[in-house]
Amino acid sequence: MINNFIEVSEEKIEFLNTAFPDVNFELFQSCINDSAYFSVFYCTLGDEGLLQQLWKRINSLISVEYQTKIENDFTRWNIYLVFSIPMKVSNSLKYLIENDTYFMRKIVDDCNDGKEEIASYLDNHILGKDISFGPSNTPKEVTMKYSHITLDLLSADLPLNRSQESQKARDEWLNGLLQGADSNEI
Repeated sequence: MINNFIEVSEEKIEFLNTAFPDVNFELFQSCINDSAYFSVFYCTLGDEGLLQQLWKRINSLISVEYQTKIENDFTRWNIYLVFSIPMKVSNSLKYLIENDTYFMRKIVDDCNDGKEEIASYLDNHILGKDISFGPSNTPKEVTMKYSHITLDLLSADLPLNRSQESQKARDEWLNGLLQGADSNEI
């Protein structure tokens, strides 16, 4: 069983506090067993400009000073870096950071108003603790209502193989449908 995230002593992140004094860092870990655990560096920044300026340097420093000292493969590859910022971050910067998985996975927690406790946020976002598995409340029988176009497609008896005749038949059916849309018959 995976334990909840707990904050780890500041000694393990002193290298970050020294290198980036204007940034607040916290380290959280969630143990799997005696030798394997998840690590999350939670980094609070004041604005998007600071995030854009520092995220690569912070990532590199953690990889050199922390990741290289871990011997367990599971633990080495389950490190997260969360950037928390109190305002909305541009989609392009957020995409750039979150899709860069070099050394570790990254999350941009923008618009964080500080209401949710950090450990609870990590439990839900990374470990999925807020997901529950139980009896489904959905009805056993679901009635599907198809659109007019879908019903036409299902009843069209179009050939599905890859022959040219089949492709031509499907193209003709689709062109007819598009012409009907152009003339507002649909």
